[in-house]
Amino acid sequence: MIQAAETRTPEGELATEVILSAFRANGLLLAAGDLLAAGHGLTSARWQVIGAIAIAQRPLTVPQIARRMGLARQSVHTAVNRLLADGMVELAPNTDRRRSPLVCLTERGRAR
Repeated sequence: MIQAAETRTPEGELATEVILSAFRANGLLLAAGDLLAAGHGLTSARWQVIGAIAIAQRPLTVPQIARRMGLARQSVHTAVNRLLADGMVELAPNTDRRRSPLVCLTERGRAR
């Protein structure tokens, strides 16, 4: 339920402005990331997946990537499928969770 303007507090208004500013900054960062990554055949989403694995310095599962990057599992799964098709990642068996394979960078993915 949206509150009427007269019941809003100055603190609440300030919090709303901070949150909206963060959303706008995120949108600008993603747009800038898309521009930077485009020359390498990537999008911000694919770049984030590759970056999560590179920073971890080990293969990760889709849920691990999603948690580390603050993304939805479904969007990470989509990005991983596209990276697989482009030969930038490969899947390896996960002995801890058979249904959640490890996403590994290929040589091509490390180069990007």
